[in-house]
Amino acid sequence: MFLITIENSKQQKQYLHEGGRLALGRQPGRDEPHLVIDDDYVSRRHLVLEQVSPTRIRFENLGRNDLELSDGIRIGQGACGEADLPIRLRIGRTTIDLAPPAADPAPDLPHAEGGDDGVFQTVSLPPTRQLPAVARSPLASLGDVPSAEQLTVWFETLLSVQRSTVGSTEFYQETARAVVELVGLDRGLVLLRRGDGWQVAARWAKEQGTGLDYSRTVLSLVVEQGRTFFGAPQARNTKGSLDNVESVVGSPIFNAGGGVVGALYGSRDWRTDMSRTGIRPLEAQVVQLLASSVSCGLLHQEMQQRLQQVEQLAAVGQAIAYIIHDLRGPLANVQQLLELWQHAPREFLDRGEQLQLMDESLAVALDLLDDSLEFCRGRVQLKPARGTFADLLGKHLRLLHLELETLGVALQIDAPADLQLVLDPERMARVLRNLARNAAEAMRGRAGATVTVGARPAGEGVELFVADNGPGLPPEMLGRMFQPFGTHGKKGGTGFGLAIAKQLVEAHQGQITVTSGPQGTKFTIALSADAGDTDAATPLAGEPKQANGPERKAGGDSRRVLLAEDSLVNQRLMSGLLRFAGHTVDVVSNGREAVEACSAQAYDAVLMDVEMPVLDGRQAARAIRERERDRGGHVAIIALTAHRSEQNCAECLAAGMDAVLVKPVRLDELDKLLQPR
Repeated sequence: MFLITIENSKQQKQYLHEGGRLALGRQPGRDEPHLVIDDDYVSRRHLVLEQVSPTRIRFENLGRNDLELSDGIRIGQGACGEADLPIRLRIGRTTIDLAPPAADPAPDLPHAEGGDDGVFQTVSLPPTRQLPAVARSPLASLGDVPSAEQLTVWFETLLSVQRSTVGSTEFYQETARAVVELVGLDRGLVLLRRGDGWQVAARWAKEQGTGLDYSRTVLSLVVEQGRTFFGAPQARNTKGSLDNVESVVGSPIFNAGGGVVGALYGSRDWRTDMSRTGIRPLEAQVVQLLASSVSCGLLHQEMQQRLQQVEQLAAVGQAIAYIIHDLRGPLANVQQLLELWQHAPREFLDRGEQLQLMDESLAVALDLLDDSLEFCRGRVQLKPARGTFADLLGKHLRLLHLELETLGVALQIDAPADLQLVLDPERMARVLRNLARNAAEAMRGRAGATVTVGARPAGEGVELFVADNGPGLPPEMLGRMFQPFGTHGKKGGTGFGLAIAKQLVEAHQGQITVTSGPQGTKFTIALSADAGDTDAATPLAGEPKQANGPERKAGGDSRRVLLAEDSLVNQRLMSGLLRFAGHTVDVVSNGREAVEACSAQAYDAVLMDVEMPVLDGRQAARAIRERERDRGGHVAIIALTAHRSEQNCAECLAAGMDAVLVKPVRLDELDKLLQPR
């Protein structure tokens, strides 16, 4: 048994020859097994083939023109020879490929015993294979030309398939239905390859009848060759797996890599009048068209999924780029202040003021990271406060003045001194700073560039605004200003900050809008009188003065503290803070050492880093609490962590810790937690 594929400009067919002599030519003898080659260069009876072993073929050239082998050797008239399979022969414009059949047929679902051997034809390769013969083959050469009414039904059925969601049950069901209602076969089947077997994705039939779902042989050819095959699986009334089936067709479904991942299958039953209809080439072509439609749909679905993954990765990268870019502002302030500290005369800038500006710049950087994390989680927790514009936002505007000054842009403040606001000062300052910096960076190098930040009463609420005297924004940009990653005029920006700004404003139950023209751009933030949680709002009377740190209390408050921290830098910082506050400190480097130290020595409190080697902070806390249940006592365990999330805090408390401190630790917060209870 061997497989024969004949291709030229007029035909493209494939046959499975069972054995014995086989004649090929334009008009071979009818009294012997034969195949017709439609090529004027080929003689009436040109070539005789005979298989001498499972992997070897004998050939004899009877034609007037030479037979050319794949290695270029020419066999003249009357000559013969043998060659191993597979081999390619050429006569004129016709190529003849000879190959052994698939060693193992494709795995099938269980079905009744019995063969479905038969001779199958093949049609042109699917369009995705870009076979030139497809484009050159006129529709009329494929069989009867359908009527206009039939074409209308076909296109309507194709549209119903395309309207279905790719990969859904409906998508496969509509495809199987199209094999029956569009092509006119008795049953249609969509099969998908799953591991070592086939999965029936959908089936459709004109009526319930006998016969199993598919031909093993035709599916084996479809998988092996990646082509559409059609023909008669067996003789009439043969007792086998396809009883009462006259003809079948199978067409491959491809994935993005060109592999066969499934097949579209159809069959036609014997008619009651015993007339033989078969499956015409045109019908096989339409089944192939449907299979190609499924392949294209799956390819489109896969490409959409890949595109979505790429976009998500790009969004993460852009978000990181934005955060890094915006962190440069406050960190650059600290760097400049340190240079002043090292090189400038003391009278140039008060040392206390320098320390306060450094502290505030670093606080802005930490707030930026916290806000970015909140945006990614989709949750914002406000800490509203009540006070005047200067009370709530004064220190942030001083830092903003320094930042804009480095860009060559002036900052103006326009707000009534007695205007009362209720808002989260850290969050709203973040919004105003982002808007002002965007404007300043877009106007960098422009003479007389000015940004104005202010507030004014508006009905029962208040409006904050950020305005500039730049050239304005294009109208098409205004509609997408607050979408992530949309920018205009800002080098190196990603637009992520405006999306954060919108989220923070909406958390205040407010609304942010933008107007722009030739005279400049203005962002307006409308807040109601009860923006945020006014019941929890803390009144602020003037700005806190913490440049010199909290005052130390004399005597009576010294505590014995165990610090469990694996970072040497953090060990020095925390132990320095604790000793400065008047406490006695012992230091260990992991959770196991902390448990052992608590067993050997009584401590008033344990500062426990959450992430440590050997035994992490939560595990160490559980071990300490377990020992206390046996021996009594209770030591205060305070978690030290860089993660501000609610889940992390809840996990620390569930492990037996009493409180959570988020790094960097403020001295006043530490003092409060270490006070005797």
